[in-house]
Amino acid sequence: MLESGLGSAGTVGSSVVRSEVAEFTRVCAYDRAGMGYSDLGPSPRTARRVARELDLLLDRAAIRGPLILVGESIGGLYARVYASEHEDRMAGLVLVDASHEEQKMDVPGIAPFVPVLSTIGVFRLLGVSFGANPASAPPSMRGSARATAFRASAYRATANEGMHLPETAAEVRASRRTLAIPVVVVTAGLGADPEWQRLQRDQVGLSERGCQVIAERSGHMISLTQPQAIVEPIRAMVRMTRDRERSRISLCGSGAGPI
Repeated sequence: MLESGLGSAGTVGSSVVRSEVAEFTRVCAYDRAGMGYSDLGPSPRTARRVARELDLLLDRAAIRGPLILVGESIGGLYARVYASEHEDRMAGLVLVDASHEEQKMDVPGIAPFVPVLSTIGVFRLLGVSFGANPASAPPSMRGSARATAFRASAYRATANEGMHLPETAAEVRASRRTLAIPVVVVTAGLGADPEWQRLQRDQVGLSERGCQVIAERSGHMISLTQPQAIVEPIRAMVRMTRDRERSRISLCGSGAGPI
């Protein structure tokens, strides 16, 4: 199950990863409330609310474990809360240059005005998109990306998630515990400062079966620039799930390593 980053429609941004993973296992992506073609959800849009909605979605779609949850950027916070609260449904967790509860979280001053500005069309007029540029989407998905990037609900949902990041961080701290499932931390190799690198390494400790992979040719948008760095850990987790005797060496070798 793929959980997208801030401002991204999951069914668009993860399309390359999704198509490659589909070659060896069932893979699903969804648009969080307000994103893509999904209706707006209730406020505040915090990690625990997103995790509850994901759990409901999985039940209604009859998607049952074992589940590998892949969380990108802010989606990593949501994935972590879900994994902590529903570990019985989990086979593994992949965190893709994921946000961390201790990182600096500044709420943009414009955020409270986003609902009004988006409703009157200011952002669309100026060509402002809070997520990835639709032109960066794979050719097969660009039409959908353009159609959904400038919806008022997308601006409002993104602003709501951003405004409530402090609450999300508190929920992640409260839910943090050592997981029994394998955790792979996929970290961008380009443009990261030492503090971000430290916080990425810290997430390896979420599990005694945790390890790190460095996507050496990628900045933050690993799913677009180096999707194999995400696909291969998923593939390894699928193999481990199918063969319980495999060790963590199948995931990341002897520890952190480049791809």
